Amino acid sequence: MNKRRKNILSLAVAFLSAHFPTAVFLAVTLLTTAFLAAAAVLLPFPSIAMADGYEGNYVVDNAGLLSYQDADILESRAKELSEKYHANVVILTENEYGDSSQSALQLAGQNTEIEFEYAYVGEYYDEVYGVNNDGIICYVNMGDRFVIIDSTGKIQDTFDLERLDEIRDDVTYYLGSGYYGRAFERYLADVDEGFKSEGVMKRTFRIFSAIGAAVVSALAVGVSKSKMNTAKKQTKANRYQKPGSMKLTRSSDIYLYSNVRRVKRSTERRSSGGGGGHFTTSGGGSHTSSGGHF
Repeated sequence: MNKRRKNILSLAVAFLSAHFPTAVFLAVTLLTTAFLAAAAVLLPFPSIAMADGYEGNYVVDNAGLLSYQDADILESRAKELSEKYHANVVILTENEYGDSSQSALQLAGQNTEIEFEYAYVGEYYDEVYGVNNDGIICYVNMGDRFVIIDSTGKIQDTFDLERLDEIRDDVTYYLGSGYYGRAFERYLADVDEGFKSEGVMKRTFRIFSAIGAAVVSALAVGVSKSKMNTAKKQTKANRYQKPGSMKLTRSSDIYLYSNVRRVKRSTERRSSGGGGGHFTTSGGGSHTSSGGHF
């Protein structure tokens, strides 16, 4: 090694010896920055709420109330229920009204009994999922803190106004406290329970129908058999009495005792207010809705 190279090497060793902590710090800082930048691109953080919202086939979170993780879980669950019961189970959130607002305004204007919020939800469902296609939708508008549970198609018999009111009360409980993910989880659980209850009722009806048919058949056989007997036992005492042998001289009714039961009249009211009913959209879709503030 010549003298020049020895000098360069000596200078390098001397520099590193004097500035070793600084060099190590710079190297670690550069490597950490590069790693975090790559992680930000490749690994999205599901705990951060989405400013732009989430759009799935059954969960449309335009208000950005849900994290990616929560939205994906709800989408998967809503899809599962939709396929299981052959009905669309939908969640929609808004900060303001979307493309359906114009037709909703016209519909609400033509029928003063239909408020704009309900008309908007009905028009949205019909446009996205089809007119009178079986389905239920939970709609939340953060602009005026309003929630609507709406059913359409043949499942309006299952999810009538009374059941929709019950679901809305459950959802409102969580929405009012800011637990949006829990509110929609409860909505999906209530929908599942509603479909299951309807299935139990149908099976019970079939069982009682079969029992009723058996009872009617037994009665018919009994009547036919009784007609074959010519001598019948008498069921009244006067059949054994000689006409004119007994006369009734006095009769009276004696009131022995009474039992009076008093029941307090319920004065409970829904804390969220509420309204809704049945209406038809501009496209002819039949809807049942329950709505109120939270």
